Parts: sequence; C-alpha cells; structure tokens
Amino acid sequence: ELFFDSLSIPVENLIGQEGEGFVYQMQQFQHERFSGLPGAYIASMDMINMTVEHLKNRIVFGEPLISKQVLRHRLADWLTEIECLKQLTYHI
Repeated sequence: ELFFDSLSIPVENLIGQEGEGFVYQMQQFQHERFSGLPGAYIASMDMINMTVEHLKNRIVFGEPLISKQVLRHRLADWLTEIECLKQLTYHI
C-alpha cells in the first residue's frame, strides 16, 4: 500500500472532486478493459478460422476432424461466446 500523509496539491492541479480519486481510477479501469474488446474479438475470430482450417485438413481414420460431431459442437460453443463478445462490444 502507498499512503501520502500531509500532501498538499494546488487547486489548479486537482482533477475532479477532492477525495474521489479512487472512484475515478476504478472508472478508468473499466474503460481500459472495454477498449480491448475489439482486439479480443478479432483475435478470437482469427483463432477460430485457423482451427476450422486445421480441422478440415487434418485426416484421422480416413476422415477430416471437422466431420466429428463433438468438435463441431465445441466450435459452436466457442462461436456463441465470441458472438456475445461482439454484441457486448457493439452495445458499449
């Protein structure tokens, strides 16, 4: 922890209301978290596309992995989560 006792700040350097610095910083953290959403969405879609390409090209027991229902279900779950991320980004 860091404490500043008996610290004097000139009025012209005060940002916002006195004693509200913690609240302002918490709001800033929220903004920073949300600003990363578009990049996370793009990276997630890139990973999904690479995964689908691999599943199409990887042949196991004479069939591409994409033909396995369990893997398609897993992809559907991931795509649902990514769509939620996209919609959250649009609504912020």
